[in-house]
Amino acid sequence: MRLAPARIRASSCGDQPVGTRVEARGPTTGRVAMRKEAEMLGRSGASRPGGTPPGSASEDRRSAAEMTLLTIVGDSARVEGKFDIAESIHIECAVGGELKVGKQLVIGEKGVVSANVQTVDALIRGVYEGTMVATGNVEITTTGRVNGNIETDSLVISKGGFFNGNVVKTGGRESKAPVYLVEDKRVGVPR
Repeated sequence: MRLAPARIRASSCGDQPVGTRVEARGPTTGRVAMRKEAEMLGRSGASRPGGTPPGSASEDRRSAAEMTLLTIVGDSARVEGKFDIAESIHIECAVGGELKVGKQLVIGEKGVVSANVQTVDALIRGVYEGTMVATGNVEITTTGRVNGNIETDSLVISKGGFFNGNVVKTGGRESKAPVYLVEDKRVGVPR
């Protein structure tokens, strides 16, 4: 029996100082939690391999393997070091050091990441500080705060999101399309 990735949470017990407890999600609840996390990240069930019907045992096994999302949670937890994560990760605590993520990095609203990051995609809802290289897309949501440098193919900053730093477009291809300020393209605005 293979268990889903562990979930780390900060906990306290009476007068004991806050420590870290690790919970392993079982195969059944893990699949449900991973399915919910996958929906949250915008993955749909439409991409089922081999057209297996939803809810079938083979579909559940494949979905659990394909939708693995390591989650680190803890209001007062702090994790530091060099991490090499093959899949995706969702961070809801303080993380420092270096992160190499094989798929998507999600920094939750309670997440504070001070690290150099290499990833495919990043969704920043919390705080990020450092240098990030993303081969895919980076999105800073309305609650996201970024101080640092980002190298990516695509950067989206939602209204209310904050970015202070430099951006470099990956791929080395110059854009042939003209760039206009939004104010210049409004209908009825004299030039």
